[in-house]
Amino acid sequence: MTDSEQLEKRKYPRIELVIQARFLTEDGVEDRATVENISAGGIALHCEKPPARGTKLIIYVDDIGRFEGKIIRQTESSFAVEFSSQELKRQRTARRLEQIDGKDPAAEEMPPSAFTVKRNEATHLCLSDGKELKCKVLDLSLGQILLGVLPRPPIGERVRIGQMEGRVSAHHARGVAVEIPNVQPQWGSLAENSD
Repeated sequence: MTDSEQLEKRKYPRIELVIQARFLTEDGVEDRATVENISAGGIALHCEKPPARGTKLIIYVDDIGRFEGKIIRQTESSFAVEFSSQELKRQRTARRLEQIDGKDPAAEEMPPSAFTVKRNEATHLCLSDGKELKCKVLDLSLGQILLGVLPRPPIGERVRIGQMEGRVSAHHARGVAVEIPNVQPQWGSLAENSD
């Protein structure tokens, strides 16, 4: 671990947060990834084909915002990005993460956001053939629910969680992402999203 990484770790605590993100590389490749953890100084992401170490990216994280940075670590299925944000943006991000993580007393005064389901809430995932699987809600973002569930239903499978119906849109390290069609996420071009 470098000196700057050690300083960042002390100054900006990381939170475990399994939500969806999108990233755009310098050469125009756009892809989805799953956040494993995030701080105001960086992020760890899981995806099938991580870009190479040193790649500069624009990242958009559901309900948190847009970031620019460079890949500082990479494995077969994950990568870590150090943000190039200015200090003011880092402070705003740290505050937002505290609100999401429930450690900011002012969070109760915030307007309702996508994070309305408690993490680790146990529930059931009903498959199209009527079979039910025990699962945990990892996070809820606009238009999508991330579940911890094994075995993973196939991508494209129609499923029901409580009163919500959706489709398995992706697999991640701990389960699946389920897209809820009645509440679609508003993805624009990542390059056009401002800080």
